[in-house]
Amino acid sequence: MLRVIVVIGIVGLSLLGMAQNARIEVVPSFENIGVSIQFPATIESVDGVAMGIRALKGEDRFRNIHPLSQIEERRFAGSAFALEPDTEYELRFQSASLPDDAYRVVRTRSDEFPDAEERTYHVSVGTGADSNSGLSLAEPFRSLGRALGLAVPGTRILLQSGTYYEGDFEIVRSGTATAPIVIESAPGAEVILDGTDPSFDPLWRRFDTPARVYRTPTAARPDNVYADGEHLFRHASLEDLRTHRWFMPGFYADGEFLYVRLPEGESPSDHRVTIPRFTTGMTFVRQAYWQIRGMTFQHFGRGPFHRAIYLDQSDHMLIENCGFRQNVVGVGIKRGADFNTIQDCFFEDRPVPSWDWNAVKSGAAGYEGGGVYVYGSAELNEGNVIRRNRFSHLFDGVHLYSSDPSGPSVNMDFYDNVLTNCLDDAIETDGGGINGRIYSNHLDGFLTGISVAPATLGPTYIFRNVLRQWRSAAEFDGYPFKFNSGTAFDTRFVYLYHNTCHTDIPGQNGFLFKRYSRWSEIVSRNNIYSGTNYALESQSSSNPVDFDYDNMVTLHPGRLVRWAGASYGDVDAFALASGQEQHGMSVDPLFLNHSLSDYQLNPESELIDVGEIIPGINDDFSGAGPDIGAYEFVESGQASIERISAEGSNVVIRFIGIANQRYKIRTSADLTLPIQWSDASSGVNAGSDGRFEFRQSLRAGTWFYHAIAVE
Repeated sequence: MLRVIVVIGIVGLSLLGMAQNARIEVVPSFENIGVSIQFPATIESVDGVAMGIRALKGEDRFRNIHPLSQIEERRFAGSAFALEPDTEYELRFQSASLPDDAYRVVRTRSDEFPDAEERTYHVSVGTGADSNSGLSLAEPFRSLGRALGLAVPGTRILLQSGTYYEGDFEIVRSGTATAPIVIESAPGAEVILDGTDPSFDPLWRRFDTPARVYRTPTAARPDNVYADGEHLFRHASLEDLRTHRWFMPGFYADGEFLYVRLPEGESPSDHRVTIPRFTTGMTFVRQAYWQIRGMTFQHFGRGPFHRAIYLDQSDHMLIENCGFRQNVVGVGIKRGADFNTIQDCFFEDRPVPSWDWNAVKSGAAGYEGGGVYVYGSAELNEGNVIRRNRFSHLFDGVHLYSSDPSGPSVNMDFYDNVLTNCLDDAIETDGGGINGRIYSNHLDGFLTGISVAPATLGPTYIFRNVLRQWRSAAEFDGYPFKFNSGTAFDTRFVYLYHNTCHTDIPGQNGFLFKRYSRWSEIVSRNNIYSGTNYALESQSSSNPVDFDYDNMVTLHPGRLVRWAGASYGDVDAFALASGQEQHGMSVDPLFLNHSLSDYQLNPESELIDVGEIIPGINDDFSGAGPDIGAYEFVESGQASIERISAEGSNVVIRFIGIANQRYKIRTSADLTLPIQWSDASSGVNAGSDGRFEFRQSLRAGTWFYHAIAVE
């Protein structure tokens, strides 16, 4: 496990005046570090905790991170962002409740994964035999199951092209940190692990001619049935199918017959109708250090709780470059499954987004899963990373938090993912989480973009995401963030920073709070909320939130904000009446080309350089200040700052610009407009990688720097 805990002495404030201990837990991922600090019960009240960070190599001074959140009476949590993998950092903790500053050194996780180098088993469904040795391509096994039964630490299972009709594997041994067990497709091979039952040979007969329902004898009662490889909707009863309750093609199975109704009443004999033989592809219980690469998992779902891969109390797993089709749940995570990585995969469940929303929500269908789904458990899951994946044509894109807050999702990273065409929620927390980090994702086409209903415990950080083209489903209008919850749990410490939210679909709010349901400590800064009804609406008269520095725009003439029953046509009136958005704006963002999903800002945008500075989030801004929205505008000819550090009595600023370009450095002590810049250097040459440094003696006060190209 990568949980790193340090216990430091503090002076207790109890009546006995006894020395007590504070427990600090530090958990790194590839690019972030999560922290939890627990003070003892003898502390009657605890002051806030400030945290600084510096790279051990290259940074002499600590830089502040986002302030920690007091998630319980004596417990604080927070994160440091935008770090380098496999790099040592020193953390500093300061509090009036600590007698001295506390320090901890921790290394971020490496995203270079060790390979399996002890033995390779070859598998070919087309040319192999399980009686072969499997040790060469000339004598491959035929089945994946045969190779799995022999795999030990350091084993690679190399699969040749083909469809392997196998599944329900219960994995019984682990790899190690230095000798993982690897399953992967051979170079250039297309490998499919398919849960379909090849022995299913239907004999279709008309059952109800007016209803266009056909049936075939089978004792199977599958959860999933497919027509030409895509889902048919599972009806709750034969009567629902016959009466066309949901006006959708679908199926019903009673253990004696399988009944189907296809689009336009077509005969299933003219299509390929299949059922699964297996419920799950692979199940890992209390296993570790496996890598699964380059495979497609499809058509699992014989029984309930179906998924392609199930990680139960299993750690340090890598799932990479895999595809997941028509399984409902691609990867399931439960009960202490820690430090797993899911990256560069795709997930889809066609044609689910074309279905009736109420039909799925009726509760009988079972399609409310997600490409990645974290199940509820009293045992926390920690340190899982989901990045660079594509989720499309799903009901819900992903479900990230445990529904049981006693076993929350802790220090989870979800970033650089693309989620498109989700019938309901693109991203769900809807449970318990601590240090959840959802950033740099692109969401396109959904009812609700990110549901924090609830996101209890906290903090949950949601920043630099693009959310576009939300729309209505059934009787509900869409919105980018969902806070209204039907549970008794609080939603607390949700930070919305630098998100760009835009839709031009009619009747949609740029941001919407529905009825109040126990949320507080909701902070919104530097976001763009762009809709077609109100830019910002709160239907509740109680709204303990903190909104400021956001840009609110709408295509609806005469509407801007509706808050607690009152409407406001301009930001100043809204700010005066509500206390919200004291520095808010309402201007055209001037996106470069939002119709092509390019939400970078035009050089003429009024949103450039006017955002609020947030330590640890945007203090690497380019120009005079951070921009509002998901993207930081970099002026043509202007270099961006990569790192600021101190070396002895000097400040060292590293820039990234254009290779071999010459730059002039300018500095200012005040960002009040108009900014008075002074030349600090007539010219510095960038290297072949565009990087260059500027050094200057440390001076009192706060100073700002930028570099512009010299002709």
